[in-house]
Amino acid sequence: MSNFNDRLRESLGHAFTIERELGGGGMSRVFLAQETALNRRVVVKVLAPELAEGLSSERFAREIAMAATLQDPHIVPVLTAGGGDMLPWYTMPFIEGESLRARLAEGVLPRADALRILREVAMALEYAHGRGVIHRDIKPENILLAGRTAVVTDFGIAKAVSAARTATRAPADGRSAAALTRAGQSLGTPAYMAPEQAAGDHVDHRADLYAWGVLAYELLAGRHPFADRQTVQQLIAAHLSVTPPALETLASGVPPAVSALVMRCLAKEPELRPASASDVIEQLDAAMSAGAVGAITAPSSVSTTTARRSTRLVVGAALALVLGAASWYSARSAGNGDGAPAGRLAVLAFENLGDSADAYFADGMTDAIRGKLTAVGRVEVIARASSRLYAGSTKSPKEIAGELGARYLLTGTVRFAPGPNGSKRVQVSPALVEIGDDGAAKNRWEQPFNADVADVFTVQGEIAAKVADAMRVALDPAGRTRLARAVTRNPDAYDAYLRAEAAWDAGGRTDFTSLQRARPLYIAALALDSGMVEAWGALSRVNGFLYANTLPVDSLRVGAKEAAKRALQLDPQGVDGHRAMGSYYRTVEPDLLKARESLEQARRAAPQDVNVASDLSNIASDLGIFDEALAFSNTARALDPRNARVLQTRSRILLRVARLDEAREAAVAGLALSPTNLQLHQLRVMVELARGDLAAARIAVSAAFRDAPRDRVLAQFGNYWDMGWVLTGDDERDLLALTREAFGGGASSWLTVHATQRAWRGDSAGARAAADSAWPLRAAEVAAVPGDAQRQALLGLMLAHAGRSAEAVKAVQAAMTLVNANPQARASLISSYTVYTAARAALAAGDRALAFALLRDARERHYLANPAWVRLDPSWRSALQDPGFEQALRGDAGLGTDPTRGGGG
Repeated sequence: MSNFNDRLRESLGHAFTIERELGGGGMSRVFLAQETALNRRVVVKVLAPELAEGLSSERFAREIAMAATLQDPHIVPVLTAGGGDMLPWYTMPFIEGESLRARLAEGVLPRADALRILREVAMALEYAHGRGVIHRDIKPENILLAGRTAVVTDFGIAKAVSAARTATRAPADGRSAAALTRAGQSLGTPAYMAPEQAAGDHVDHRADLYAWGVLAYELLAGRHPFADRQTVQQLIAAHLSVTPPALETLASGVPPAVSALVMRCLAKEPELRPASASDVIEQLDAAMSAGAVGAITAPSSVSTTTARRSTRLVVGAALALVLGAASWYSARSAGNGDGAPAGRLAVLAFENLGDSADAYFADGMTDAIRGKLTAVGRVEVIARASSRLYAGSTKSPKEIAGELGARYLLTGTVRFAPGPNGSKRVQVSPALVEIGDDGAAKNRWEQPFNADVADVFTVQGEIAAKVADAMRVALDPAGRTRLARAVTRNPDAYDAYLRAEAAWDAGGRTDFTSLQRARPLYIAALALDSGMVEAWGALSRVNGFLYANTLPVDSLRVGAKEAAKRALQLDPQGVDGHRAMGSYYRTVEPDLLKARESLEQARRAAPQDVNVASDLSNIASDLGIFDEALAFSNTARALDPRNARVLQTRSRILLRVARLDEAREAAVAGLALSPTNLQLHQLRVMVELARGDLAAARIAVSAAFRDAPRDRVLAQFGNYWDMGWVLTGDDERDLLALTREAFGGGASSWLTVHATQRAWRGDSAGARAAADSAWPLRAAEVAAVPGDAQRQALLGLMLAHAGRSAEAVKAVQAAMTLVNANPQARASLISSYTVYTAARAALAAGDRALAFALLRDARERHYLANPAWVRLDPSWRSALQDPGFEQALRGDAGLGTDPTRGGGG
């Protein structure tokens, strides 16, 4: 008997008797065994040696316990686990039947059977994803056919291996925990790996939906989407960059809606896939309800659940339309014809028919045409974020128009094609659809364009003019001239600009890494054409965001202002320079009145620009004029009714004015549109804290872990708004295990999180050690940016945790001097956060009177933390019984009133 079998029998002891090996491969070897105590047959799976190496048995068992909680008819449950660090194993019930892979070896499945299996796999995913468990290795080998039922095996195993390996490997080998996590997440089978999984990036539940798409393609077409790729390297390259042939070209008779659903699941970008397995089931059911092919009858309980979910969606859509109509804005641009608006237009994402690497160009074409049409006075154009949600949608034009409140839809396709002498040509085929009063969709105009890439700017202007003509909007000569204006006449500069925009978009326009990737591309575009107004404006905002949030280096500060000034010099009446200058005065050189003035000029230049309306909403909130802030929020929402970032701004303002039900509503609506938006997740948690419900807040945190990469969620809650104390157990431990790279490379932020987190859990020695390292870094930041009150307050907090109380109080007083020197920003969110941080620092330094006075001040400035929240914040644990603490909370003159009237503070 082999050494391995001896070790396995020793590890299993008398609890199990091995009958025979069933095979395996990939992650494990598989054995059939008899469980002694219960006299039943089970499957024992032993991890492959390369996966078991360095694995923490304790963490593996803990993660396996999570997988064992999955109890669903379409999931094979985990029963138990053991084996220690060197021979980890787990057991599952023995299923009489065969794997889907074995069944496929017999030939192509009947279509009705294939669709039933796909639906049951999606049901398993829906259940597991709802409990925060991602499979990461969906494939025919992990789907068992028991009678007429498909069941999925090995749920949670890849995550368990990843987490257990990450937990044991400290940076001793030169790799960070975060890097190991990424490596662990690439566990899986290359033939079914999502692009982000193959690349070793963070994955979420949508990686399983991609694998489901590969499986569906294979079952319905009778071949893998990349059947011609043989090696692992070829398969991974295909997943990353190759679009497979459309399913309908290989599987005649499959309903078009099913084909579209499968191809959408195979989208390279996770955000272009269905939002959830529930969506997959609903779309599959809807496609099958017509009975075109082997209709699937769901169990009555599932049908009821689906009906209930559909009702919620209908009610939600109706509510969105009512709110959009109620908040319709009054601004209209001048010129370009008189009379009533011609109707609302949604420019949907143009479909890229070429190589997936060219998708950024199709996006840029869509945005350019949308931007030109926005400048046409009588055309009301729905903004970008709402329109982009329908990329790859299988919904009908009537449904899309209804959800967006639009009368017209502009769609199109874009393809690069080789031209003579190695040149490149672009083929664009736009079409304008009008939804009549009877709900029927009528083609108003369509026309193909085939031009050299250098002439693409002319094509954009021609398309915009033709759309305006088809919508019966009269254009004067000046209007046609404006439509013909090009961002640049240099194709290479335009290409770099579009790549920069795509890089910035990839991180939701707030992510540090995406900003760093975008910045050199904007600089490259400007090096090729220094007259690109849009690129100067974007570069200014990128420089400003990086300076204010992560890198307080002088070159970024100067670069932000110089780029804004250059945009203004090139186009004094345009939106880009004024918006960039408004952003500069808000984030870099705080002067809210100048920021507001610049943004008002931007609004006059572009009344329909949703970004300007949203920026003005933020400025009004910072000035404490909350009724104006909400009015601009309504304007932004009318312009872009399905924009998650607009809802994010709205939720934050409503939270500040204690309208908690509405704040929660806005956050939930935003998350429905953008489940990975961490700021929305954080606002969702904040609302529960403001209600005083810590348990509900922690449930909301668990939803964030389900929807977004774990490391990013941990960094968000640990580093922004000082909410790390909401985390517990493994989440808190994993936060402290993050490396400085998770915080944008900033050691001061990383150490500050360690100091505060340890202080909150009563580890004063650990807090002091971290603060001893953090405060010199904070002092260096203060020296670099002496006028930054927030950094002064954070320095005070670190000095207090380091036991340097007198210095801490001095830093707090310096911070307050800076805050009070700018009375116009009294109610700004940054000022209120700074005062709250200073209050916590004063308490940690032992000056209770100062701490309570500052707490009262923060409340009067409408800081996000209301009394219910503050009582939960462990920063104040030592003061809870002090009468001065309650007096400070009750001392807020605005408490219990609606401060949306007459300013705030």
